[in-house]
Amino acid sequence: MAEVVIDADAWQHASRIRWPSSEQAVVVYEGTTDADSELLRVDAERHEFRFAQVGDRLVAVMGLWPGVNGGDRAREFLAAHESFHIAAQFYGGRIPLAYLEVDPILVRAYAEGRAFDGFYDAIDTMHAEVARGAEDVDCSALEETYAALEEGARTYLNYKIFWEWPAEFYSYSVTFAGRLGEYEAFRARLFPDDTGYRLFTAGVKVARMLEAKLPRAEWQAQVADGRSMLAVLAATYQCRLVLDEGPAVTVVRVGIP
Repeated sequence: MAEVVIDADAWQHASRIRWPSSEQAVVVYEGTTDADSELLRVDAERHEFRFAQVGDRLVAVMGLWPGVNGGDRAREFLAAHESFHIAAQFYGGRIPLAYLEVDPILVRAYAEGRAFDGFYDAIDTMHAEVARGAEDVDCSALEETYAALEEGARTYLNYKIFWEWPAEFYSYSVTFAGRLGEYEAFRARLFPDDTGYRLFTAGVKVARMLEAKLPRAEWQAQVADGRSMLAVLAATYQCRLVLDEGPAVTVVRVGIP
């Protein structure tokens, strides 16, 4: 068990988190296959991550039985990522109705990530230009690859981007402190045979692009108010992307699954 405090420099709206008690930290457990508690019992055949409010504490559970690479650093990184989901997103922000859930059929169809390689390539190219000092970058490849996705693929991608990009940037910031190359090598091998890892590295690169133009507190405020980082990127770099994110709500409590 570990307790994870949300770092107020990496996430500058940590003060918005509606902690259920004076204990302002997420309790993180590593689940086991034979736990008495259903919340803590995990499957030996797949990675599982879940979170809930239990009593007056926010709790995250990590099921890592299939294995992770990276030792203690990997566990610390994942604990930061999952803690961010429940604390900063569910209890510290607003969630568009469109992103409260995703069809499991879409998860099965697109989780391996190959459908999005062109989209991620476009982000890599834009990030490289910004890293070289360009103030304005060409969005055309990003626009074209996004528009070319099947409707179901876009629905899945938008959902994952909303949840995963801010959490990934947060865990990258507190674990790697801006060392992008080291982080990318770590993320690529974190899970065995993880073909979907570029979803996460793309999010870090988008955050770096946003920080080239906007103060961290500014773009993070937009995200906390219910905008996805992709929507903020499109507005900041004048990319023609249409995301129908709809109204956002405040989640009062995350129950035990």
